[in-house]
Amino acid sequence: MLTNENKNEINSCLVCDSVRHRNLQVFDQYKLLICNQCGFIWVSPQPSLDEYLLHHQNSFKGYYKQSIEDFYLGDKPIFHQEIKVKTKRLSFVQSLCKSNDNLRLLDIGTGQGLFPVLAKQLGWETYATELNEEEVNFLNKSKGIKCYSGDY
Repeated sequence: MLTNENKNEINSCLVCDSVRHRNLQVFDQYKLLICNQCGFIWVSPQPSLDEYLLHHQNSFKGYYKQSIEDFYLGDKPIFHQEIKVKTKRLSFVQSLCKSNDNLRLLDIGTGQGLFPVLAKQLGWETYATELNEEEVNFLNKSKGIKCYSGDY
């Protein structure tokens, strides 16, 4: 686990190892970076687990201004915007697959779980992890996503 004393500054892409990236946004001491080569997005320096949990305790309600149940009612523009973004990403991921048989998805840090929900609707076998227990419970019970919680 990372602590304040040994924060990990990450200056190369965790996916393709490119050092070509740009800042998307700065939050206090954290930078949101995007790789110019593959488009992967990461936070640098990596926060400790305690910092992450503190930030995400109420992040869904804080960001979306509604509960996860209300989000899935789909009556706000943010829901339709998220559908559009996640559908585009899912199409990209599917284009990387050699076959459309036995497609499986693991979404780590799924948040509201829309990515695996959309994949499941297209016949994918879906799994997810999330630290927010409220989101985990909702996705398991209401959306049929095999979602797990914990510090892995």
